[in-house]
Formats: sequence, structure tokens, C-alpha cells
Amino acid sequence: MLRQTGYLPAGNYSLGVWVCSRNDATHHFVAGQFTLQLLDGSSNVVPPVASSSPDYTAPMGTYVQWTRSYTNLPAGNYTVQVSNGTGAGSNQGWVDDFSLEVLAPPTVLSNAPVVTATGLVSQVDLNWTAVTNATGYSVQRSLSEVGGYSEIAALGTTNYSDTNAVNGYLYWYIVAATNADSSSNSVAVSARPLPAAAPAPALPAGSAGFGLDPVTGAARFTISNAMGGLKYRIVYTDNLLSGTWTELGWEACTNNGTGLLMLLDAGAPAATQRFYKVEAALP
Repeated sequence: MLRQTGYLPAGNYSLGVWVCSRNDATHHFVAGQFTLQLLDGSSNVVPPVASSSPDYTAPMGTYVQWTRSYTNLPAGNYTVQVSNGTGAGSNQGWVDDFSLEVLAPPTVLSNAPVVTATGLVSQVDLNWTAVTNATGYSVQRSLSEVGGYSEIAALGTTNYSDTNAVNGYLYWYIVAATNADSSSNSVAVSARPLPAAAPAPALPAGSAGFGLDPVTGAARFTISNAMGGLKYRIVYTDNLLSGTWTELGWEACTNNGTGLLMLLDAGAPAATQRFYKVEAALP
């Protein structure tokens, strides 16, 4: 019998016993021929949450491992006990060479990073709080909050600049703190990079860019380069000589990237003639 006693901090543990025969023949190690147990300070057997005790046929010098896993063990003194079995027979042998390995408890990450994302020109800057016991961080990006994330960086610092971000797209980010045993994901955050100045609105030629609604008579403008995150509006005057222009309300563009946006002047039917401009601005 092999016994090992010592103090264990509270945590999760995995016990492994490596078994190898010193004899020259091939031996068939049978799970029922030994016991691997964890005893508490009162010598009571602690039941494992998972175990592996495979039968194994191996020649001399080949090892096989049996394991027992325990979760949420309270701190205290424990004894690991391995008892040799008595089975023997044809193509079986005494399992007479034990080495015991008490595997280190996993290092649990108790919290997740708190991330902030800032959209700049063709770039998103990310910063997050450090996580105790983390050895690295995985930065993941998606165009959807709910899925489709892919890793864009793995690093050991608590900041990252996504310089591959394209103006007008709304990007979602998750930062996962990692170590050898576990990971912990942040809440998804979003940011949209924008240009330093809003590009002038582009209207396709002819009726594709401007027209009157055949039913309501409203003036319709179709912007072909409307960028997500910018805002657009119609400005008009009924008398160019007056110098007075009327501004309709801004409309925020929700495109992901650059695409079409339609603006309407519902008051156009009341005018004999009307002159228009279409304006764009940063939010």
C-alpha cells in the first residue's frame, strides 16, 4: 500500500496513479486489482466526481494511468491511498511498481475583463481590466453581437488597436482572459470607426438618384455612399435669391459599412419650384 498525506488548499483536484510492471513479460493490468482513494482528515473516503480505470495490456516499461477527479474540496489534510491488488493468472501479473502523481489544481479565473471600445479613424482602440491569474488575452471580433466571433489577436497586455477596422462598420468585440486551465469572456462591446470628415453624399445620375413619388409627390433622394454612423439631411429653398434655406431633420444612417439611404421631402407637392442640397455630417 502506498500512502501520501498532506495539506490541500480548497479547490479542484485530479489524482493520477501511474502503474508499470518491472517484469519482462507483457502484463494485463486490471482495474479491479487495486484501489486509488482520497481520504479526508477523519479517514473517510471522499467520493470522486469522475474517474478513469481502464484495463490495459502493455509490455515492460509501458505505463498506464488511472485518475480520480474532485471538485470544491474544502481546505484540510488529506491522504492519497493506493492499494495493490491480488489478482493473478494467465497473462496477468502483479502490478508492483507505483509512482503517484497528485496533479496541480486548476488555476481558476474568478472574474472577466471589463472592456471599453473606442472608434477612431479606420481603427478601434480596446482597453480592458486585468484579470488575476490570467496569462494572456484573446481578442475576438464579429459584425454581430450574438455570434460569429473570430480571434484577431492573442496577447499579454490589456489593450489592443484594431487597425484593420473599416470606417462605417459596427464591430463587436469580446476579450477572453485565459490561462492553461480556463478562460473567462467579457461582455460584448461595440464601436464604429468613422472618417475624420463626412464624405460628400453621392446621388446616382437620373431618376435613380432623384425623383418624385408618383402617389404622394414627395421628393425622393437616394444616396449611394451613405456610411453607417453618419447622419444625412435635406436642405431646400423655394427662392435661390432669398439666401434662406430650410433644413429638414437629420437622419442617422444604420448601414453596416457603406450603402444606400433614401431621404424624403414630404412637403415638396406644396411648392411651385424647389431647390435642394443633401448634406452629411459626423454624429
